[in-house]
Amino acid sequence: MAETYSFDAVYEEAINSLIDLKSPNLIPNASLSHARSLIRALVSKVAIDEYIGIFTGSLSEDAFGPADTVEAFKTCLSKGIKLKLLFHEKPDHNIVNNAFYKSVILDTRYKNNIEVRYLKPENANENLKHLLTVNDSAFRLETDHNNTKAYAAFNNKDVGTSVREYFSTLFNSTLSEKMGIACLAI
Repeated sequence: MAETYSFDAVYEEAINSLIDLKSPNLIPNASLSHARSLIRALVSKVAIDEYIGIFTGSLSEDAFGPADTVEAFKTCLSKGIKLKLLFHEKPDHNIVNNAFYKSVILDTRYKNNIEVRYLKPENANENLKHLLTVNDSAFRLETDHNNTKAYAAFNNKDVGTSVREYFSTLFNSTLSEKMGIACLAI
């Protein structure tokens, strides 16, 4: 009888090997299950003095909503790590039904660790790349957010610094506007 393999398990093993080797290699991501694996691995590697930056269109339930992903974020936030969430556009009131938003963003235990912003409409160019960054070496950068295509790395300072600066520019400038978290829960 032939052995069967879980390609997701093999992918996660490859991620862990690259992390252990401190490899600067880019890791391709072409499925939602790979996106989830990368997100969890990145979040688990964030240091106390860093922040998690997310630039997203919709805060995909498929990528961010699974219980193990939600728990990975809650673990970081409970340690005092900051989360900076930037939406491509101002989300509508239905965002409060999003599993991640409801479980993490609206959890009052973390209110001092979370800042949510959205790009002003005049800056919400559809060609902007969505991402997750945890430091200047570790990131996931989407190349095609309509088809779940992205690259990630855990030890690539050359690209990671640019990704971090890109996020920081979008998040901290007049290009975006602060969003009241509580107002969406009404």
